[in-house]
Amino acid sequence: DRTIPTAGLDEQGLAELDCGEDRTYQLKLDENDTLLLLNAAGQPVKALPAARNDDEKPLVADAKKQLSTARKELKQAVAAQTERLYEAMCLERRWAVEDWRRHLLAHPIVSRLLRKLVWMAHDAEGHRMFLFRPLDDGSFSDVEDGEVTLDDVATVQLAHSSLVDADDAAGWRSHLPDYEVMPPFEQFADDLPSLPETAATDLSIDDRKGWM
Repeated sequence: DRTIPTAGLDEQGLAELDCGEDRTYQLKLDENDTLLLLNAAGQPVKALPAARNDDEKPLVADAKKQLSTARKELKQAVAAQTERLYEAMCLERRWAVEDWRRHLLAHPIVSRLLRKLVWMAHDAEGHRMFLFRPLDDGSFSDVEDGEVTLDDVATVQLAHSSLVDADDAAGWRSHLPDYEVMPPFEQFADDLPSLPETAATDLSIDDRKGWM
């Protein structure tokens, strides 16, 4: 968690590229997590400018290298951290809330993945308190759009259908599309199978016996 690449971006998802006097370009992550290159006027451009003199040549060369590295690191970080978060959901990993805030929620790339996922809050005894989703403004929302705080929360983990009841899962399945949130992976795709009461005394699972 402490060594996730940032692609050279700060907590706001920004980085500056010095191309000479009055030519400071900027890298910015947009709402689609795409890396934009902006000129000094804040307008999107496709490439950095050529050097105007010998003094600017090393600056422009360094800026181009920084841009290339940022694009490569961003692509790798998104793929790697999506996989890590999916694995954390499967393993039911819990983060101390302060570590989660410091290393993940404050990260310029990972924070964007966190805001597309639903989380479970636990108290100091490990009891579940509520489900929530981080928002772009730094607040936290429940499934009814109510604001929640993490003041009394000890740990957080990714939610999943196997950890919540059917009503909670159905609520979040409706909530996310309503806000046009596209999670990096499914958390509530399917409800748990419904078993007959007689299954409580079964000593084996044989309803698929003979299937290839």
